[in-house]
Amino acid sequence: MLKTIFGTGIYGLFGWMAVVFFLGCSGIGNSNGEGEDAGGDTDTDTDADTDTDADMDTDTDIDTDTDTDTDTDMDTDTDTDTDTDMDTDTDSDVDWVFIPADMFWMGTPEAEPGHYSDEALHYVSLTHAFEMRATEVTQGEFEAVIGWNPSFYAACGADCPVESVSWYDSLAYAYRLSEDAGLPPCISMFAVECDDDTAVETDFMACMNETRGGIKSAGLLLNGVTSPYHCSGYRLPTESEWEYAARAGSLTPFYPSDGNDGTINPDGSNPDSNLDQIAWYTSNNSPLGLKPVAGKDPNALGLFDMLGNVYEWVWDSHYHWYPPGDVGSPAENPWGANPLISQNREVRGGHFGSNAVDCRVGNRDFATAGLSASHRGFRLVRTMSSDIDVDTDADADTDADTDTDADTDGDADWVLVTSGEFWMGTPDGSCPGDYPGGVDCASEPGREGDERLHYVSLTNDFEIMATEVQQGYFETITGYNPSAHSNCGADCPVDGISWYDALSFANILSAAAEWTPCFSFAAVECRDGASTGTDYMGCMDATARGIKSATVSFNGVSTPYECPGYRLPTESEWEYAARAGNLSAFHQSDGNDGSITYTDSLYLDPNLNQIAWYASNNHPPGIKSTARKDPNGFGLFDMSGSLWEWTLESPGTYPGGDTTSPAVDPWNEDSLDAIYHEVRGGSYSTAPDSCRSGNREFATATSATSSVGFRLVRSIK
Repeated sequence: MLKTIFGTGIYGLFGWMAVVFFLGCSGIGNSNGEGEDAGGDTDTDTDADTDTDADMDTDTDIDTDTDTDTDTDMDTDTDTDTDTDMDTDTDSDVDWVFIPADMFWMGTPEAEPGHYSDEALHYVSLTHAFEMRATEVTQGEFEAVIGWNPSFYAACGADCPVESVSWYDSLAYAYRLSEDAGLPPCISMFAVECDDDTAVETDFMACMNETRGGIKSAGLLLNGVTSPYHCSGYRLPTESEWEYAARAGSLTPFYPSDGNDGTINPDGSNPDSNLDQIAWYTSNNSPLGLKPVAGKDPNALGLFDMLGNVYEWVWDSHYHWYPPGDVGSPAENPWGANPLISQNREVRGGHFGSNAVDCRVGNRDFATAGLSASHRGFRLVRTMSSDIDVDTDADADTDADTDTDADTDGDADWVLVTSGEFWMGTPDGSCPGDYPGGVDCASEPGREGDERLHYVSLTNDFEIMATEVQQGYFETITGYNPSAHSNCGADCPVDGISWYDALSFANILSAAAEWTPCFSFAAVECRDGASTGTDYMGCMDATARGIKSATVSFNGVSTPYECPGYRLPTESEWEYAARAGNLSAFHQSDGNDGSITYTDSLYLDPNLNQIAWYASNNHPPGIKSTARKDPNGFGLFDMSGSLWEWTLESPGTYPGGDTTSPAVDPWNEDSLDAIYHEVRGGSYSTAPDSCRSGNREFATATSATSSVGFRLVRSIK
């Protein structure tokens, strides 16, 4: 089945909508109603943690290194640009981990030791990527932003998680961090009452000091959005985001790490050797109390202390039963949206005094929103989907590109690709006898049904841009830069380009080179609504913002291969150039055989890391300057990852073709009239399987998004 890159996760503009609720103060309890830590954790402390052990942190053998950028981050590439702390952050040492949208199994199987009835296994779809703090918010970070440290275990130090914060206090911290970053805060409060009973109306920050002790109760408004997923500022994770991030692709009770397979003792007993590696909990935590962050193994995403140390507040109000969801109809972007009938908020992950069963990833507990305790803290997230947030952290990496000739002064570099024959598509496990490897060839991981293996003959040499069209080059030629990622710089690929814009740019270059442009335009409508007839250039400026729609035809030729000027590549030209003679999933480079190890965006693929920017190694998220990864055998950069690239063709079934009668110069003749057009190569936010040379996706020709760019070709006769 053909796939569109815009099938999910893209939302329109949202009107102002308030979600109002009031929360009082009461006790805390486990989601199953048996009391917090009902699985046997004897720490029944409901407010002021009665552990009076004066030596709060004498465990000198734990790693107190606060530079948590050990999270393989997930870029293991030798390019040492590890600028993972966002420009927007007020603390210079805060690391964030990009987490792509995906589906996952939430909850636990009934046979899991410690399973509660409120952990029903169900399928969840999260349609927005998000970034999450690599560690719980520390006392030093909280005090730097708020000016006050409320922690009971203050003697533990600045590198320990902040605790003794109410749910409202964590929202106040997120509000202030968003303001400092120039992002719209997610919430506002009214009818606010401080912990010392002072009423401050809407001035909730007036509670955030030692005298008033934080926020005890308030009404809450979501600022102009309908759910927390649509906030552009910092916030608490929803319960499903928290569990998705904690699992990092695992289905086991604990998340795996080196030498730890994530399983739990069959009887759920303490101590648990696997949990020992990843968490501070009752059996390995002497003296009992808080420990500095990042002292145990992280999960596969590079997140520390998702289990143990302190419970973590999440956004959701407490609800006993998960929404239904299965593979056919997963629960999409769920969140506990019944605040008017609940005084309680979910907390996740267990804490330093919890038993092993209560530190399971799927374990659920809750506490009253207005109460604080010395075993509860938090970490923040921020939605990163392009329709919600245009990457405000322009990659400030100034790492000089030592291996590219790509210029920013308007002179693009071109690579000559000679004509030839090749196998297009991907093997499905049953291949033609003359295919290398024969009929028993293995199916390519991540393969889709529209990638039928067939033989193609391209009879024309062509030249192709060594890199995607750069912002500086595009602006030099057209006089404007449409990119959502314009802060990335002149040597970053241009994005925000419709299919029509790419054809227009090709025509402009052709005319400048005194070649006949390939395309004629009629019925042109600009993105600002203006109609310009045949004058496509009338749309190519900062006011009109490009071409929204048009009628396109060839200019004096019948196929693209006959055009004398610049154009988009056909789909077969693109794949031929991307493969550079390889039959592997990715193009090969030094030390990289092109094979695919992981299809899921939760994992780093070692070969893809060398050649592409994609979801798992792209921190901070967003586009990167061109030609910083290994080129393919033709000298072409970023054919995988970076940005999807427009091709000339509309989607369709591949034509027939084998070695005795190959498909010669194939192309879909209906393409110029089509609504949809193929995009190839994956992007900075996609999983490894989307970056395969044979992967096919499509997008609406009128769309101009931050994840799609282009490069041009020209037939050489």
